[in-house]
Amino acid sequence: MQSEKTGAEGTALKMWEITGYGLGGFASTLPNQFKTQFGMSFMTDVAGVPIGIVGILSMAMSVWDAVNDPVIGHIADNTRTKRWGRYRPHMLMGAVGLAATLVLQFVAPPFSGNGRIVYYGVVMALFSVFFTQFTVPWQALNSVMSGNPHQRNQLLVARQLVGAVATSMVGLLAAPLVTSFRDPSAGWIAAAGIIAAMVLLSAGCSIAAAGARDRCGAEKEDGERESLLKNLKKMARNRAVVFAGLMLGAVNFAISINAGISMYYLRCVVGNVKILAVTSGIQILVSLLLVPFLPRLLKKFGKLSILRAAVLLQALGALVLLVLRENASIPQVVFISLLTTTGLTFANICCFALLPDCTDYTRLHFGSAQAGLINATSTFMRKLCGSFSTLLIGGLMGFVGYDVARPVAQSWIRMILGIKISVPLLILAAVMIFSFLYPITAEYEKEMRQELKKRTRGLE
Repeated sequence: MQSEKTGAEGTALKMWEITGYGLGGFASTLPNQFKTQFGMSFMTDVAGVPIGIVGILSMAMSVWDAVNDPVIGHIADNTRTKRWGRYRPHMLMGAVGLAATLVLQFVAPPFSGNGRIVYYGVVMALFSVFFTQFTVPWQALNSVMSGNPHQRNQLLVARQLVGAVATSMVGLLAAPLVTSFRDPSAGWIAAAGIIAAMVLLSAGCSIAAAGARDRCGAEKEDGERESLLKNLKKMARNRAVVFAGLMLGAVNFAISINAGISMYYLRCVVGNVKILAVTSGIQILVSLLLVPFLPRLLKKFGKLSILRAAVLLQALGALVLLVLRENASIPQVVFISLLTTTGLTFANICCFALLPDCTDYTRLHFGSAQAGLINATSTFMRKLCGSFSTLLIGGLMGFVGYDVARPVAQSWIRMILGIKISVPLLILAAVMIFSFLYPITAEYEKEMRQELKKRTRGLE
């Protein structure tokens, strides 16, 4: 039996295991953030794809995700290998494919018209598959490597801290690197190539850190395997998974909107894209200073309380912008960015902290943990909301006639400000509602773990 103070094999997690697992945050976050933050502007401004088409392609990927995400999660849950365990084979294959397709997405192919659109459609579809194949099993390890709530939070914070640093690194380093090349196309390929190399290196560290704990987890849940359709029906009836997924989707919608609109805001409203490097550098420092304290805060105040405070913080940035609008000074722009990104970083970590609880809830009420499928559901919500954010930005900016070759119009400024102000406030309202409908309160979480312990003792 696994005690509350031990990891998956009956021994407490070692620091190198927590650190190694957390390094997978580079492999998961760097390519997705690079694509989210610069993919749209690259395809419109460098590759010459119409902004409306980019939005449609991104939304089409959400339909594709609806197919591949649960399938990959189900396959991962049902994988059994003696040497590599359940999840690590998928992490390895996913990391290699993810690195390759990231580079291909920042290449302007020698095609014109429909040929170029088809090229990006295929590359984006493959990127989506490989991103899921790495990220879903990696996230599922959070539930497999330890059953102790505090150690799970340590694993989560390790990966989210790395993810927060990775997010800021993209804004801090990518734009200066690209602009250092005479040919922007070569700069984008170089930046994508560096990130691809970091994906492979960090994924290897995470795979090695999981080691025997993944093999142990693969051996513990042998037994009858149910069909994908049956498990999906269980997920649809699972209130914990449904509302955790909705909260994660809402927060990641805000993250994607913030990342996607940032270049347009800095270029068209502020008139200085170099601020991105400054705000990203400050955000790295804030993450390094504050995120390590999250396990203690989550333990003391509860996940839902910290989540509500975090979405309130990101909404505060929107309220400041509502007052200042296009008249914000450079220090004020940096301050608004700091409020928004700090709030969203903390909210995102809190949402992911709910997923191990969802696996316990699923084990208690539905008979098996289904960690892979649950994390596939969360990944699908992230990508769906990310794709919808691109469609929304592309559609709205296209509606006001955005064209990089034209001078900045007042209608563009109004639209950009409208997006940056309204979305955080809507997300605040949505997360507040979903959090009160989420069934796992702090009190019920304790009761749930006690019941699972009793059932485990009864099977011995």
